Amino acid sequence: MSKSRELKMDKNYKPLPANEGDEIYANGIFNFNISRILEHIAAGKINTEKELINISEWFKTHIRGSLGKNRIYSLGI
Repeated sequence: MSKSRELKMDKNYKPLPANEGDEIYANGIFNFNISRILEHIAAGKINTEKELINISEWFKTHIRGSLGKNRIYSLGI
């Protein structure tokens, strides 16, 4: 069984307000609050899987805009 990757809109969704100093990653129409995401992961509110990647190989095959290698290292990705 495969999961659907289609986004479904939640009509009751209200984004959390950003706190001063939060790290926001803007990507098109989406703004990802990295600080809040990391808080939710640490609190166990988001189930995540860790994956080791070879950053040099990853950079060869992914469009990354202004995201640089040093930024990936600092995020621990």
